Amino acid sequence: MVAAAPPADIRYMDETVATFSSLAESSSGKVLYAKGPDGIIPLIRSVLVPPGDRQLDLVFVIDATESMNDDIAKLRELIEPVLSEILPTYPSWRIALVLYKDYFEDFLVKQACPFTNDLAVFRKALGEFQGAGGARHPGSGLRGSRRSPCLSLESRLRPQDHPYR
Repeated sequence: MVAAAPPADIRYMDETVATFSSLAESSSGKVLYAKGPDGIIPLIRSVLVPPGDRQLDLVFVIDATESMNDDIAKLRELIEPVLSEILPTYPSWRIALVLYKDYFEDFLVKQACPFTNDLAVFRKALGEFQGAGGARHPGSGLRGSRRSPCLSLESRLRPQDHPYR
């Protein structure tokens, strides 16, 4: 799969685009670009419906630096109703949460919620962290995420579970 280029009217860091494109390619997935916090939920909806008979493994990989707090707040506010509506339409689903920050912060990459089929467990993990740091080395945490066991999902995915196979 050829990675889609980000929209010309929004500036994404090259490292971010390269890393998420690599992750998507390695899992036969795709990268979608939101034009700010209000664009996140429509993109998530576009990926999640219609499920048909597919099983779903969904991982939210979130930049947990301070500059993302507005986006994180918007995601927290709007995501649960969408997930509560759509996930039960899948015959089987699991959801996970991975956070990343910059070098020299309290962590580089962290699995905040392992795969679960309990939305309350995911909601708790999503609500427990606070974006902080990130001013010294923007986007550097993504370099570490390429090698992180948190993001090595292929070993945990069965071919029938992957939504894009």
